Amino acid sequence: MKAGLLYMPQLRPGLEAEQILAEELVMVATFADADMDTSFDDFVFIDWGPAFVAARA
Repeated sequence: MKAGLLYMPQLRPGLEAEQILAEELVMVATFADADMDTSFDDFVFIDWGPAFVAARA
């Protein structure tokens, strides 16, 4: 048996996937009162895949 840890597995025939943890994304800023409506001139976007991009949108 072989195992791998995947962030968002694509199910394929013969592949079994089991969720082992759930993570919570939190917004962090270097200034007070930041929210999702803030202008992000200094924003660093990390592309974690299509599902993350869609959820952010």
